[in-house]
Amino acid sequence: MASAKQDLAKAKAMDAVRQAEEAAKQKIGDLAENLSAKAETDLAAALKAFEARWKKSRARADAKKLKAAERKAETKVKAAARKATAKVKALDKKAAAKAKAEAKKAAKKAAKKKTGRPRKSAARKTTAKKKTTAKKSARRGRPPKKQTVGKKTAARKTAKRRGRPPKKR
Repeated sequence: MASAKQDLAKAKAMDAVRQAEEAAKQKIGDLAENLSAKAETDLAAALKAFEARWKKSRARADAKKLKAAERKAETKVKAAARKATAKVKALDKKAAAKAKAEAKKAAKKAAKKKTGRPRKSAARKTTAKKKTTAKKSARRGRPPKKQTVGKKTAARKTAKRRGRPPKKR
C-alpha cells in the first residue's frame, strides 16, 4: 500500500508537470494568436498613418510643381502677348505710313492735274532743271583716263607686272 501511495504521488507529480506543460503551450498559443492579431491591427493603423503622411507630402510636392507650371505658362502667355502687340503696332505703323504715302501721291496727282495749258514760265523751269542735272551727273565721280597708245606705255605695262611669273615650257 505504501508503494502504491508512492506510485500515485509520482504519477500525480508527473501529471502536474504534464498539465503545466500543456497550460504553458496553451498560453503560448494564445499569446501568439493575440500578438498576430495585434500586429495586423497595428499594421493597418501604421499603413493608414503612412498613407496619410505620404498623401500629404505628395500633395505639397504636386502643388509646387503645379505652381511652377502655372508661372511658366503665364510667362509664355505674356511673351506671346508682347510679341503680338509689337506686331500689331508695326502693322499699324506700316499701314499709317502707306496711307500717308498714298495721300501724298494723291495730293501730288491732284496738284499736277491742273486744267488748261501750263504757263510758259513753268515749262521753261522744267527744261532748265533737266539740263543742269545732266551736266552735273557727267561731272561726278572719277574723271576718265586719257588713252595714249605708245611704245612707252606698252613697255611700262610689262615692267610693272606683279605676281607670280608665268610658267616656262
